[in-house]
Amino acid sequence: MGKNILIVEDRLDTLNMMSFALKQEGYPIFQAEDGKKAIKLIDTKNIDLVLLDLMLPKLSGEEVLEQIRADKKNDKVKVIIITASKVSAVEMKSFKKKGANGVLLKPLNVKDIVKQIKKALGSK
Repeated sequence: MGKNILIVEDRLDTLNMMSFALKQEGYPIFQAEDGKKAIKLIDTKNIDLVLLDLMLPKLSGEEVLEQIRADKKNDKVKVIIITASKVSAVEMKSFKKKGANGVLLKPLNVKDIVKQIKKALGSK
């Protein structure tokens, strides 16, 4: 059985594309369209990795990341930031400092997503 992945993305087309692609790779997938739903799923499901968009309704991706990292029971949860914005080296360091395990830029490429997931989870 694969590691449980939560995709947090408010654009339905992107959410569905990532879900479909990662299910094909054998990962069990959970979905959230906003930050509050993401936190609820992280609290109630055994999530191993979160693909987290920054621009979300209700709670931003950064707020979700901060809440994940503030709860000690989420120590092992890996978080990969997803953004369409240009990310500076300073912002990249800031995300890592806040506990992100990686950053992916949109438009997303399935091979890049899978590569980042495997790297974050420590699997080949």
